[in-house]
Amino acid sequence: EILILFPPRIVRLSLMGLVLIWIAFMSILTRNRIEVWTNSNTLWSDYINKFPSHYLGYLSRGSDFAKRGDYDLAMADLNRAAKYDPFVPEVFEDRGNVFAITKEYEKAIADYSWVLKFNPHKPAILFNRGIAKWLIDDRQGACTDLKSSSEMGYSKAEEKHNSLCKTD
Repeated sequence: EILILFPPRIVRLSLMGLVLIWIAFMSILTRNRIEVWTNSNTLWSDYINKFPSHYLGYLSRGSDFAKRGDYDLAMADLNRAAKYDPFVPEVFEDRGNVFAITKEYEKAIADYSWVLKFNPHKPAILFNRGIAKWLIDDRQGACTDLKSSSEMGYSKAEEKHNSLCKTD
């Protein structure tokens, strides 16, 4: 009924005006967020500033640090993520990977084992734990993990198992 009171031209112009205002508003918001979207580090740092007690920002930024080879910073963030939510397997998986890269194999094995306790059907984790066990001379444990991973269809594990665990 209210639309009948206004000529169609005025209604069209009003709607076009609202659309233009909405576009301008969204453009300003986008412009303000561009700095945050520069890279993953700035994105996740912004997230952490807004939600300092949530694990996700620390996990994601820690993973980013690890990919760039900043293992001390990665470990600090992954430890914070574990502190804020100690029941997220991805935190311990990523932290285990950082431990393995930094040659702290016993700690890597502990984190991988924690993940596998809650989800034993992760062939990549079994593979990683098997390699870590091999590197601390737990040959039997390594071969068991590599075989299990291989049986789950993880082809890298089959290759490693065949090359490391040959029985004569």
